[in-house]
Amino acid sequence: MKKNNSYVFLQRNESKVKEDKDGNYILDLTNNVCSVLREIFNAEDKDLTLEELENPTDETEEKFEKMLLGETTGNFQLAIGEITRNIDFKLSVVDSTEYLDIIIEDDSEEILIMFMKEIHKNIISNVKLCENYIIITSYDSISEYFCNKVYPKLNEFERKFRKLLYITYTAQFKKSYFEITTSQELQKKAKEKIKSKNTDYRIQQYLYSLDFYAFKQLLFEKSWNEYDEKQLTKYLKKYNDLTKLTDLEIRNKMLSIHPTNDWERLFSNKNLDEKFESIITEIGKLRNIVAHNKIISETEYDKLNILLDNSIITIDKAIKITETDDFKRINTEKVSETMEKFSENFRKFTDEITNKISNLFENINFKNT
Repeated sequence: MKKNNSYVFLQRNESKVKEDKDGNYILDLTNNVCSVLREIFNAEDKDLTLEELENPTDETEEKFEKMLLGETTGNFQLAIGEITRNIDFKLSVVDSTEYLDIIIEDDSEEILIMFMKEIHKNIISNVKLCENYIIITSYDSISEYFCNKVYPKLNEFERKFRKLLYITYTAQFKKSYFEITTSQELQKKAKEKIKSKNTDYRIQQYLYSLDFYAFKQLLFEKSWNEYDEKQLTKYLKKYNDLTKLTDLEIRNKMLSIHPTNDWERLFSNKNLDEKFESIITEIGKLRNIVAHNKIISETEYDKLNILLDNSIITIDKAIKITETDDFKRINTEKVSETMEKFSENFRKFTDEITNKISNLFENINFKNT
């Protein structure tokens, strides 16, 4: 098995070529990448030894020019604890920009990553390199390792999350869930991705066309729905003359009927993780690093791993809740209201409610009593 890390070293300040009194070029090789590798790891390049570099002869001229204008290969030994491995490197120079590949071979991927992490730490923290170069990690096998390691769990999490959404919304809205659950803007984006006018196909593929952010938006975006309207309507009918109620009574009722999200409506008081929404937000940030193959640290990997473990447990519990009679009863109460949304009579009635509330608010003091 082989691992490879690659780096680009961009000079911060272009070095000017100096000449001695005889017109010979004087090159400062004390701070170039190859010389620093010698300092850090006692590295030796195969094309030009340290002795040849310090005591050049006519025979070394061709090798010297190859090192400056082309490619240098070499190796060094590195010990971590009682484990020692041979490390190969390849260094290419194009004008003043240097390109370095670090290559390690071993039967154990864990050992390869352990050595690569140590080498990477020494390179990006070296004072000479940092002072003279902007260091870019062009290929990061360490991140690749962590992304590959966490991806199966991320895959399980997203598929179970999608399953929960499918169960939740089809249980409430049947085949109308596509039109009812999302905004026109989100529907438009979904239709563009699905690229089919077939209604059945859209129903089947809808949640597969949405990105992770839209998943979160579906479940956690707060809104005022018809069920909430119904509760407020009952309250206003019961207390037709609101002036007979105290400010505190009205305020408490208004606070109890407030814009909520579907997670709160359907899964509150079910002994699920109260921080689930914020956890999903954190997963989304780290998930994008993995999905787009960016640089991820071991600390970020550990954090994502724990978050996924906890969230999969929460989602599994939520899926079981959807199978209970209580969940079905809650949905039944809401479906009739939702299926009639935007009806003309309902709009007229809500306009009347709005007017009542607006007039009422003018005479209510909402400070704590």
